[in-house]
Amino acid sequence: MTDKRNTTAANDSADFPDDAELQEVWDALGLLSLDDATEYVTPVRKPARYATFGVWGALAATLVVAVFGYGMWRDRPLTYQSAIGEQKAVALADGSHVTLNTNSRIEVRVRQDKREVALLSGEAFFEVAHKPDAQPFYVVSGETRVRVTGTKFDVNLRPDRTVDVSLLEGHVRTGQRRDKNVEGNGVVSLSPGEGVRMSAEGGAVARYPAARLRIENWLEHRIYFSDTPLAEALSEMNRYNPVPIKLSDRRLETIKVSGIFDAGDSDHFVMALQKLYGIDAKTTGSATELSK
Repeated sequence: MTDKRNTTAANDSADFPDDAELQEVWDALGLLSLDDATEYVTPVRKPARYATFGVWGALAATLVVAVFGYGMWRDRPLTYQSAIGEQKAVALADGSHVTLNTNSRIEVRVRQDKREVALLSGEAFFEVAHKPDAQPFYVVSGETRVRVTGTKFDVNLRPDRTVDVSLLEGHVRTGQRRDKNVEGNGVVSLSPGEGVRMSAEGGAVARYPAARLRIENWLEHRIYFSDTPLAEALSEMNRYNPVPIKLSDRRLETIKVSGIFDAGDSDHFVMALQKLYGIDAKTTGSATELSK
């Protein structure tokens, strides 16, 4: 006569993964080990058929929790950050590359249906691997959303929460962050060599030529100025230095600065200002102050 208990156990074992497969789940998710789980669900002594069902039923319930936990783990973003004066190269799982400028931070989510990078602070240059439309690439920063195919572009989140987008290659569309597909009213399409400034609310403020020379230089850890007002130039230099340069005389704000300087080398920048414009500089422990 056929042993129904053994038949039930065999059927149960066919419906559930074996110990090795379960162990992989625990190891990957950092949950209970298989031994711990088995010890926890050991039933009161009952007929073998019910004991087997009790063990596997509890493991099945635990597996549901594990799968749910895996879903939450999968949606958790990866965070990358650069320090003041540092640049950091990040290779994404889809083959794209991101270069963080000084004092910048991003969160990355790469899934089968969507790739998204949130620029939380600073500036980043993107080289996006081309994928089918079924897996679009988005960059969100402030209240701005950028939709990309395969392309190279720069996104700069400014201190006033406006966002500059400069496109070097490919094609992008920019719009409001809440426009999930970037195809609603107010969307701006950029072609290579074009740039746009987006407001703190996510609307287009101005279009302009892409800041190619500025971008190519910061990627080489240099700072490029071309008739840049001194107040704006100091703001850029201070991004790379823990000791800021300040103006104690507002008449100096509109002086135009041109040239290429090593990022983080504020001493030579100040020396150039002193020689060209007769500016006085006084350095204390917390700042360098410029005056006439």
